[in-house]
Amino acid sequence: MTVMEAIESRRSIRQYLDRPVEKDTMSNGHAVDTTDVCIALTMAMLEAWELGLGTCLMASYTEPVMREALGLSETTSIVAIMPIGYAAENLPAKPCKPVEEIAVYI
Repeated sequence: MTVMEAIESRRSIRQYLDRPVEKDTMSNGHAVDTTDVCIALTMAMLEAWELGLGTCLMASYTEPVMREALGLSETTSIVAIMPIGYAAENLPAKPCKPVEEIAVYI
């Protein structure tokens, strides 16, 4: 399946098997919940842009300060923060690097 096929065929699942989702790590060592959050935020960034909204993925913050500012409990883990809103400035898009510079096909 190509990425475009995945995008075009993706649907919301409303019925699930009575089977827990494993809280484990993937084979690359990254926590599943962190990876899932990053995937979800990437999709949200694209959808926001389509709707004319700007975003900024923030992964550098002081967790206790953010937890207090957001009124979150000590048991809540903050993976990333992403403000969403209307841009106050209209910056030009940065040129993309050729795919050959950023990807290796194996």
